[in-house]
Amino acid sequence: MPTWGMHLLTAKKLLNKIPKKLEISSNEFKLGNLLPDIPNNYVIKDISCNISHSTTHFEKEITVGSHKEKRTDIKGFFDKYHNKFNNPLIIGYYTHLLTDSYWNNKTYGEKAILDSSKNLIGINLKNGQKLICEQEKIRKIKSDDFKLYSYTIFKKHLIDKINYTEKIEQMLKEVSWMQLKKEDIIKTIEYIKEKIENPENIVETENLKYQIYSEKEIEEGIEDSIDYIINFL
Repeated sequence: MPTWGMHLLTAKKLLNKIPKKLEISSNEFKLGNLLPDIPNNYVIKDISCNISHSTTHFEKEITVGSHKEKRTDIKGFFDKYHNKFNNPLIIGYYTHLLTDSYWNNKTYGEKAILDSSKNLIGINLKNGQKLICEQEKIRKIKSDDFKLYSYTIFKKHLIDKINYTEKIEQMLKEVSWMQLKKEDIIKTIEYIKEKIENPENIVETENLKYQIYSEKEIEEGIEDSIDYIINFL
């Protein structure tokens, strides 16, 4: 999945292109773009509620080839919560799911190697080589590519800090199924602030190199994802 840096950059760029009739509050919308990941207890530790990635990302099981996979149910989320889209946290949540969906579609739609039964058996690397491996290995190297680009995002100060406001506290009441507390959100905001101020702490980049995507491809992908998301909005 995209890093928080990628989600926040996508949110920032979206705000510059999104239809003005939506009148989205910038600060809260950006936080909403992180909401699905906060309770997973992966990026931010010791969150007061621990909810699985599958639950927060509204995943459902589908059949792919001869096996089953979990995919985000974009329509299911929209059908359930579109009447709350006046809340920028929730529309940000929706945007997060769409961003994840875009990058999964792009990676496995454009780069995947499939067998005759349409089962995923490997990935095409950016150097032209084919890597035959399990899906977890693909997920790992995709994650490393995204971490490298996230370093660029923070190093170049391409995103802004998020501020805690009383609006957030009120808007969170409509995201009650997550049961996040004020201290959870403050931890998240402090985490982003620290990464903006100290980007070298994001990842040890010396042992990583782009393998599936180049930096330019990810940059272009983010721009393309904006149009993908706006089509939904």
